[in-house]
This record gives sequence, C-alpha cells and structure tokens, in this order.
Amino acid sequence: PLFGWDQFADGDPTEYAAGETIDVRLLPATGSGMVDLSAAATDQVTFSQRALRPYPPGNFKIENIAYPEGPLVLSAATGVSWSHRDRTQQTSGVFEDTSDLDIGPEPGTTYTVQVYDHQDNLIAESAGVDGTDTAVDTSAAITAKVLRFVLFSVRAGLESWQRHEWVVDQGLDLWTPAEITTALWLDAADTDTFTLVSGAVSEWRDKSGNARHATQSTAGNRPTRPGGQLNSLPVVRFDGTDDRMNLPALGVSGSDNRTFIAVATMTDPGSYTRLLFHQGGNGTETSSTGDAWRVTLDGGTKNLRIGVHDGGYTSAFNAVGTAIWGVLFEGTTLADNALYKNGVSEQATGTTSINTVDANNRIADIPGTTGKYMSGDVAEIVFIASAIDTPTRERIEGYLAWKWGLVSLLPSEHPYKVVPPVLD
Repeated sequence: PLFGWDQFADGDPTEYAAGETIDVRLLPATGSGMVDLSAAATDQVTFSQRALRPYPPGNFKIENIAYPEGPLVLSAATGVSWSHRDRTQQTSGVFEDTSDLDIGPEPGTTYTVQVYDHQDNLIAESAGVDGTDTAVDTSAAITAKVLRFVLFSVRAGLESWQRHEWVVDQGLDLWTPAEITTALWLDAADTDTFTLVSGAVSEWRDKSGNARHATQSTAGNRPTRPGGQLNSLPVVRFDGTDDRMNLPALGVSGSDNRTFIAVATMTDPGSYTRLLFHQGGNGTETSSTGDAWRVTLDGGTKNLRIGVHDGGYTSAFNAVGTAIWGVLFEGTTLADNALYKNGVSEQATGTTSINTVDANNRIADIPGTTGKYMSGDVAEIVFIASAIDTPTRERIEGYLAWKWGLVSLLPSEHPYKVVPPVLD
C-alpha cells in the first residue's frame, strides 16, 4: 500500500449524523500549483460511525498458514486464527504490522469468520468468537474448488471498517462416474439432461455416452422434477400411482455381472412391493423364474430387496427414507448378490439362477403390473455392466454422499467420510 503522511491537517467543524452523505473534492498540489476546485472530480462520503468501529484483527491465518498460496485441501472443520487489535490503544500513529501479536482486545469485541463459494453463496459462518481462533464447519464446502474466507471484528453491533478476505484454491479435481465405464448414468441435478413437457419429465438423458435415455411418452405417466430438494438439488419424483420411465437394453443379460448404485428416497409402500429399478422379464410379472433382476422396497418388511421374478432376497436394511442404495451381482445365483445401504453390505442367500433378459427395463415399475409403482424421489442412478471392486464402489458412494448431502449416513470407517473422492 501507499501511505501519505504529513504534519498538515485540517477539519470540518460541522457535525454530521450517521447515514448522511456529503460531496468532497480533493485538490492535489504540486510544484506547478494546485488543481482548480472546478476541475476536481466530485466524490461522495457517507458517514458510517467509522470512529466507533473496532479495528479489524491482524495475523490472519487459515490452517495456521498466513494467506496460503497454492492448493490447500480443507477438512470438514477448518481452523482459522488471528490476533487482537484495539482502536483505543493504537493511537500513536505507528503502523502495526499484520503479523504482530495481540494488542488489546478492546472490551466487547468479537470476531466473525464467513466462508463463501465461487458463486458468492455464504456456506459457513462462525460468529461471536471472543478468542483468537475458531474451527469453521466447512463440511458443506469441502467439494468446492475455490472458497473465499472473510474475517472481521464486531463491537456494539458495528463491524470493523476493513476486513480480511482471502481466496483459497483447494486444487480439487473431484472424482465423478465419468472416470469409469458406466452402462447407464442418470443425474437429476444436471438440467441439460432433461426434456420437460408441462413440467413433467418426458426424457431423462443418459450421461454414460451410451444414449440409454429414460423416456415416457404417455403424459399421465411422467414423473416431475421439483427443484431445491435433496441438498438443495432437484430430484425426479414418482407419484406411486402410475409414474414410471422406460429404459432401453442396458447391455447386460443372462448371468452377466452388474452393479447398481442409486440415491433415492422411498416412502412407505403399504402392503405392496415397490420397484426402484427393474431389468428383464417378458413384459409381464409372471415371466420365468430368474429372468428378471429387480431392486425393490419390500411391502411386507419395508426393507431393501433384490428380486428375481417370483424369488428374491429381502435384506435387513430398512428401505423407507433416503439413502445410497446398491446391489452388486457377481456369479450365477441369487446368493451372488450383495446389497448395500450407505456403504454397509449384506450378502444375499438363495439358489435361484440368474438369467436376465435385457428387455422391459424400467425405473419405478414392473412391466405388466399395477400397484407396484415406486413412490418417492430418484436423485441419481449409476449402472455398470460389471461387478466393480471395493475401491470403485466406495468412490461412487463418496461422490454421491458429498454431492447429495448424505455424508452423515456413511459409516465412520468409510474412506470418504471426511473428504470427498478426488482425482489422483
């Protein structure tokens, strides 16, 4: 900064009230003379009780680093620290360096730390701190690539005239399912993947690159896409009466290995089993045993179930509510299905052979039936034509948990409980 300092000073004896605005003109003087008053630009000054406001703190640090440069990966709780400053003690005209230790504090002074994302949304705040450090809850900001930290002091309801602001580049390239080969990827948060007709979804486009779009040509059977739902993101909502979406062939048949992972909110089904995802069959519910593969909410137990036509396995996972649901099939029989809820697994049992027909694929419905439509929301579906390994499954779960605000549902030992998955 450039400071001008001289022995000459003057004042205006007029008293002004807070909020008043006056016009001012500065008249620079050099060896060539002084600028004429009529030629000087007019500025405005609004009185805002500056003399009563507390000084801003000094020695501002994030994670014990002063004005950090370069990538800084933050955790769910980010440490911010500073040193006291005191307007009633700093009166000598000597400039204090920002790195100096505590001066004061002036009685009644507290401090506020705010964190903003790249769209200038306030996403975290720690206010009313009377000490010189705090841990800001940045769990909602941990996936943001760029964050802006703001620190200021407050006394008697007045904020310091100046404040510290610093932008932190987390240097994160977040992992997404785009890094793996998917057979189907539907994302309710991606507006560009939807065609809406009168507010209802006629097409939900596949992000896998395989053009396996979910469609519904019948107006009365279309779900809706309300915004601001799960973690303030849109979802696709099925009414439980007749809403469903059709899928083309998914490239998986017979006893091919496969993995299904989704974020969905399912409501109490009553006495009927409700379908989240259906693959196979001959277009009716009474097709041959084993030729269908279904992820359902069981009507009797209210638990997550993997169905294979008339057979199936019902897990101990209560399926009413919001969760990251998953089924991984690797083998030839019902017992080769592993069911997942928020990263916790349960192995199925049963000897029914898996021989799926790659046709009549649906979201929220069994072809040829009524009364088994899912009631609830689907946020995202990832379907893979293989049995993925544990690290890949956990990355998908971590990606979904951080994106949809479900991190609290992950078990404590999950590798993405504290930080989201990022690219290597």
